[in-house]
This record gives sequence, C-alpha cells and structure tokens, in this order.
Amino acid sequence: ARHVAEQARQAVLKATIPHEDNPLGRVTISLGIASWQPDETRKAAELLSEADQALYAAKVGGRNRIVAFSSLTVRSM
Repeated sequence: ARHVAEQARQAVLKATIPHEDNPLGRVTISLGIASWQPDETRKAAELLSEADQALYAAKVGGRNRIVAFSSLTVRSM
C-alpha cells in the first residue's frame, strides 16, 4: 500500500498541475493508508475507517504526504 501511495503522490507532483493557493505552486495529494493480514477476521468497514483516520492525519499534517495507520497509533511516513 505504501509503495502504491508513493507512486501516486510522485505522479501527481511530477504532473506539475498549477495551483496558486498551494505553497508549492502546484497540485499535490495527501494519502491515508491502512492494511491487514489475509488471516485476520476484520471487516472491510474497519479497514476503511483506519484508512480514513490516516487520511485525516495526513491532511492535518500538511500537504503532499502519506500517513499509514497502525493498530497502535497513526504515524507519519
């Protein structure tokens, strides 16, 4: 998940789409990621909730970043 998110972040940054309100002067994205092991019995809604929490943390932390959710805490990458 982290690798795919980083590829998406880099692609958007490389596209250099103008954005006057962004300090970098171009469009950037922030992403929240979460994952689970195949043998876990968690529900998809829980995974989506964790990804949403990570996305919120990424938005609060600033622009152009990836934040991953871990079961213990949300940490910036």
